Amino acid sequence: MSHSRWLISVIYIAASATPAGVFAQPAQTAPVITLQPSSISVNAGQSALFTVVATGTPPPTYQWRKNGTAIPGATGNTLNIPSATTLDSLGAYTVVVSNAAGSVTSNPATLTVNGNRLALTTQPTNVIVTSGTSAGFSAAVSANPPAMYQWLRNGVVIAGATATTHSIPNATAAQAGTYTFIAANSVGVLTSTPATLTIGVLPGPAITQQPFNGGVNAGDGTASFTVGANNATAFQWRKNGTNVSNGGPYSGATSPALNVTDPDYSAAGTYSAVVSNGNGSTTSDPATLTVFPVQVPTIATQPASRTANLGSSASFTVVPNPTGAPGFTYQWRKNGVVIANGTTETYTIASVSPADAGSYTVEVGNDPPAPATKVTSAPATLAIGVPLLITTQPASVAATERQAVSFTVVATGTPGPTYQWFKDTTTLQGATGATYTIPAVTLADAGSYRVVVTNSGGTVTSASAVLTVGVATARGRLANLSVLTSVSAADPSFIVGTVVGGGGTSGAKAVLVRAAGPSLAQFGVGNPLADPQLTLVKGGTATTNDDWGGTAALMAAFARVGAFGFVSGASKDAALLESALPLGDCTVQVGGVGNTAGSVIAEVYDATPSDDFGGGTPRLLNVSVRKPIAAGTSLTAGFVITGGPRAVLVRAVGPTLVMFNVPGVMNDPQIELFNKQGTRIASNDNWGGGGTLTGVYTSVGAFLLPAASRDSAIVETLQPGDYTAVVSGVGGAGGTALIEIYEVP
Repeated sequence: MSHSRWLISVIYIAASATPAGVFAQPAQTAPVITLQPSSISVNAGQSALFTVVATGTPPPTYQWRKNGTAIPGATGNTLNIPSATTLDSLGAYTVVVSNAAGSVTSNPATLTVNGNRLALTTQPTNVIVTSGTSAGFSAAVSANPPAMYQWLRNGVVIAGATATTHSIPNATAAQAGTYTFIAANSVGVLTSTPATLTIGVLPGPAITQQPFNGGVNAGDGTASFTVGANNATAFQWRKNGTNVSNGGPYSGATSPALNVTDPDYSAAGTYSAVVSNGNGSTTSDPATLTVFPVQVPTIATQPASRTANLGSSASFTVVPNPTGAPGFTYQWRKNGVVIANGTTETYTIASVSPADAGSYTVEVGNDPPAPATKVTSAPATLAIGVPLLITTQPASVAATERQAVSFTVVATGTPGPTYQWFKDTTTLQGATGATYTIPAVTLADAGSYRVVVTNSGGTVTSASAVLTVGVATARGRLANLSVLTSVSAADPSFIVGTVVGGGGTSGAKAVLVRAAGPSLAQFGVGNPLADPQLTLVKGGTATTNDDWGGTAALMAAFARVGAFGFVSGASKDAALLESALPLGDCTVQVGGVGNTAGSVIAEVYDATPSDDFGGGTPRLLNVSVRKPIAAGTSLTAGFVITGGPRAVLVRAVGPTLVMFNVPGVMNDPQIELFNKQGTRIASNDNWGGGGTLTGVYTSVGAFLLPAASRDSAIVETLQPGDYTAVVSGVGGAGGTALIEIYEVP
């Protein structure tokens, strides 16, 4: 055997002797995902890439799926969507990783495709502010890609206003107008609805709808209280005088409607709403919330005490809660003793006898009864009435003009009577006391007076008392009316109103009208108005004076009426002498040239010489000025009475001005009347609504005041002399007020 063949044989033998498995394939392992694909978010048109990382032997293969369906060609460890659309986002993406040893499916991953958009989600709203306060507008935008913004006023671009908000730190009248907002991106351009900025003064809020009482079962249901108001910018509900916050049973605590949902017993109480804006606030009437015990009655209306005459009928009634619910039982008692037939809501005594007087209660329960399901009413008393009897009749009176006159009646009866006085056949409004007084009688007050006295037992009418009025020998008149005040840039002028005339007068009237500023310095008045001017409006004709000019006619008129002299003929005070002012109303407007500021006195003088004054000569009947009064200050009006005593009416009107749409009124004005020596001779805070004053208002032609208003009024008969009326706010409060001085006929 050759060497080579031997070698081949050895190799063959060696090969044949090799143990099984020496040359077997490597071991196989199933795939394992070491990095799961992640959810991603892209904008429309961008590429989206999902990636998976896996191990396994042999190396695995990949198949991507969308919603369980294989994606053709998606067989790598990454899935690329070159230009994503919203359709690509509809589903979940997974990948199946496989090899010869097995397969595994990845966790699902989602694709979010953000589409291009542009939308105004919040529009700007109207804004009302007062001058000098901050104002602002805002809008909200949803945009992709991001948008650019621009605000416009009255269609004109506002420089630098390129955000979603636009602020105006100190708003002025020049910035009032219509504001719009523009947003733009590649999708398009959107313009907001217009929003208006109004610069002005809001009147104080006024309640138009009061909240009503309500009830709800404990832990079950909702009770709502609603208040309606004009000019309101803010609301705050209160319970028993304490502010309510949202949370627990409450929602809407700072809105017009407060909801009390599923309350417990602690929610029961009195609810009111404080309605406000930048110029004040007002509080609604209280409304009561009753929280009813479930299946337990309560008493909504207690039986009321009453007085009945012998032989008449008398009834007591109770109203339980829930009102009208079936199944209630009733048991009435008199002085604690059960009344056999008293088993209904109302107990009636058909014919009252003395034995029926006493205390009545009723027990209200459920039927069938359950524990703690009965409640007892408050006691109601039945009293036996005494018939009316007039023991002192009103007496006739003879008086002269301007005297105070009273009529008095004395009556007995139970219950205590009420009174209503009449003149001839006319009801005297507000004359409801045992005494009726006329502070200063006039010829028109002469007549027959009687009073009707009433109680629950009946009515009786007094005998008539006759008032005879004689003519007074001397009658005074208003010779001068003046107002000392100030003007400013915010309040640059004011108007003095007056009336010329009087019963039985005719012809024209000579008057002197002045507006003094610089000449006030001689009296120590601070900051006098440097250059006042006045305008007299009569019968549609306006006459204006700036500088009086020092004319001889005016100086003579000053001396004739007793007016103080101006410092020089060249002073910038203003004056007009009107020799023929027609009967009726006229006004004097006073302000500073160029709307300057300072103190000024406006004066109206009766320029008719005393020797020429007769019964038919027209008189100055009144003066009135409406003016804002700053907090802590007052408004002063002066007047002079000459020729004899004269009854005058002086009024300070604030709250009632709301009826004439006057903003920012003084809520509680008070008035004081002083004589020349500085002695206070009369004062009034709230006028009180008396019928006597109402009659005076009518006699002088003044508008009527509501009986419960906080306006003030004084009627006084004054001797000839100088007088001053001062109007101020109670507690130093400010606001607009009207001061009026009338001659009372």
